[in-house]
Amino acid sequence: MLTRLFQNHVLANLTFALVLVIGFLTYALLPREQDPSINFNWIDITTLLPGASAEDVERQVTEVLERKIRRVSDIKFVSSVSRESISNVLVRFEDIGEAAFTKRVADLRREVQDAQDELPDVATTPFVFEITTANAYPSATLAVVGRADDENLRHQAEAIKKDLERIRGVDRIMETALHDPELQVNFLPHELERTGISPRLLADTVARNFRDIAAGGARIGDQSWLIRQECRYLVKDFGTSQSPKSTRQRDSRYCPDRPALITTPSRTLQQSCSCATPS
Repeated sequence: MLTRLFQNHVLANLTFALVLVIGFLTYALLPREQDPSINFNWIDITTLLPGASAEDVERQVTEVLERKIRRVSDIKFVSSVSRESISNVLVRFEDIGEAAFTKRVADLRREVQDAQDELPDVATTPFVFEITTANAYPSATLAVVGRADDENLRHQAEAIKKDLERIRGVDRIMETALHDPELQVNFLPHELERTGISPRLLADTVARNFRDIAAGGARIGDQSWLIRQECRYLVKDFGTSQSPKSTRQRDSRYCPDRPALITTPSRTLQQSCSCATPS
């Protein structure tokens, strides 16, 4: 049979061509992904304890979580890092099947949830994160730079992040060094005491007024408007008890979307903005 095939060159060439065609068609039908997701059987647990030192984080958060995690089966090793205000625990499971790994992750989440009762009240809920190639290594990295690390840079970076989240096909955006906006009030203790205002009263007053309030909607003609009150402040100095008639305008800094304010105790905060936008 093979001798006749070798002697018949036409039949041999046709057979070889048929094998190549079937091979190419089979390759085209193979399932494949451009960036396949590979599970490393790693779980990362992050917990925040604001204002705590590394030693306090280790004692009050990390050690509590490690005791609970030891109850879960099929764990290869546990590695933890305690820094100021942050506890990070990395759990590596054995090379087990997908169904068994899913069950162990559920057991781990249950143990971490049970550990919340032993954590300090100010600690955040532990964030359990499954590490895979899809989320451990970003597909693209974008750096936003500016002349200064100020509110304008943070605001522009926040706007870029929102634009990227609107792109179809984007699964998640992981931001780094994108700080939350802060309101800073600098005051002179002796001047504040002379006016009869305590630091606690000053802090409560600012916290109570520094917020956005939705006021519903209104119909004007054929247009629908959303009414809201935004946090924008005018900072004025109406003088002191020695010079009650002196009225001077002082410098102030604020951002319409996320205000930042620096003031002194003799200044009076006046909430100034009621904004309406079409819906």
